[in-house]
Amino acid sequence: MRSRSVLVGLVLFAAGILAASVVLSKLVFDAAPVLPVLWFMAMLSGVGFAVLLGWLWVQSRRRRRAITRQTAEPRSSNPT
Repeated sequence: MRSRSVLVGLVLFAAGILAASVVLSKLVFDAAPVLPVLWFMAMLSGVGFAVLLGWLWVQSRRRRRAITRQTAEPRSSNPT
């Protein structure tokens, strides 16, 4: 069931969350490193979430089309 989009989205989301936790650890520990690139990487969580939402949207459109296609086909109660 997993596609490449889901895997990429999860990896980006996890990397963003890890970077955000490192960046926000500066609020608790004064010696924590704060590099500008970590702020950029923290935004990857939003990108990964957007990829996952896009995948869900595409899957819902596919399922909706499949259901409407099945319900539009007339079925006979008499099998021939």
